[in-house]
Amino acid sequence: SSSHGGPINYGAAFLPTAHQGTTVGRNGKLGQNASFRFLESKSSKTLQKEKLFRKLLEHPLIKEVRGRGLMLAAMVETPEIATEVILACKELGLVLFWLLFEGRAIRITPPLTISNDEIAEGCKLIQIALNRVKSSQN
Repeated sequence: SSSHGGPINYGAAFLPTAHQGTTVGRNGKLGQNASFRFLESKSSKTLQKEKLFRKLLEHPLIKEVRGRGLMLAAMVETPEIATEVILACKELGLVLFWLLFEGRAIRITPPLTISNDEIAEGCKLIQIALNRVKSSQN
């Protein structure tokens, strides 16, 4: 998986083989079809995981979830809220990041191998952090 969790890097090693039209068995069309089926399969799984993240990240402090695949950003109202949530998640053992160009974004970039159970667990921790921040505002 890539260090950024991006879906394109997952099958990138297969693209040169398909492009050159060769495989171990020297059947270019077979290799190309297998490469595209592999990428399509991984893409489908990634989109299913994205949908799960979007479903589990509903909270009054989250205005929207931007991004595609597993490179997501939960958008909150202010950079201060984003910072509080990111630091609260760190205390809970979940590593999230800031976006350099958008202070209101909470960057969520898990590895492509993340399981649905791990997504649920991580989103639960994010919800706990969001609730802590929300209660401190009142």
